[in-house]
Amino acid sequence: AAVGVEEGGRLARRYGDAFAASYMENFIAQEAVGDVVELERAIESGDLCLNLYRPADSEPDAFRFKIYHPHRPLPLSDVLPVLEHMGLKVIEEMPHAVRPSDAGMDLVMIHDFGLVSRDGSAVDLARFRDIFQEAFARVWHGDMESDGFNALVLGAGLAWREVVILRAFAAYLRQAAIPY
Repeated sequence: AAVGVEEGGRLARRYGDAFAASYMENFIAQEAVGDVVELERAIESGDLCLNLYRPADSEPDAFRFKIYHPHRPLPLSDVLPVLEHMGLKVIEEMPHAVRPSDAGMDLVMIHDFGLVSRDGSAVDLARFRDIFQEAFARVWHGDMESDGFNALVLGAGLAWREVVILRAFAAYLRQAAIPY
């Protein structure tokens, strides 16, 4: 229903046996459809895809973040500092190996992180989803540094370019010996 009969049939053949039992225990079919769409995007691009979301039973300061990545799992030691610099505490990570048939690869990973805001404040995902995902991707690809300034994305609603400008101002002030 989400992608049409023909495309749905193709995706059902590709992903019918691709998910492990642990995934099926944790997600309903509607969530799996959304994940399949993101997995397809990750396979097509050869890069990571992102999904910041809040399950229905979560607290206002808690939410989840899925990273879809083709070919291999992402090292947690690379991902966790980026999330922490964005003002978050990582509570858990649930990896899911997906093995689609006829996709030209043997593995696509879903890393599903349980997160809370560091200060316990509620996070309006409708407002911050896109700028958070863009900032994470920019850090991941090296277009943006990973440091405490990135907490301004969720804390102040700044886009990644605005954070880069503030970081440059702070560096200039440090060089000019103006510590505050």
